[in-house]
Amino acid sequence: MFNQRIEERYIRKWTDEINSQNKLTYYVKFKCNFERELYIDVLEDKFRKALSKFRLAYHSLEIETGRYINLDRMERKCKYCSMNIVESEFHFLCYVKKN
Repeated sequence: MFNQRIEERYIRKWTDEINSQNKLTYYVKFKCNFERELYIDVLEDKFRKALSKFRLAYHSLEIETGRYINLDRMERKCKYCSMNIVESEFHFLCYVKKN
């Protein structure tokens, strides 16, 4: 019972922290529960690592790189299309055409 209470407190703290950080807005759309993700066991290492990095915002999209140079969020425009909108992870995955 003690271990269960400790786990519940940790999960509550984890949930509060990820929901309160602007940096993790994309992450929280897909990570709702504190549990091991299935792709960890089924994907090859290179794909698992790439997906993990993408989900954790460890990439070079404008939404992330602009943060480090204090560029206003609305100015972090996509370099890969002509839509003139913020280059978010969602935009990159769904709207940028691949060559």
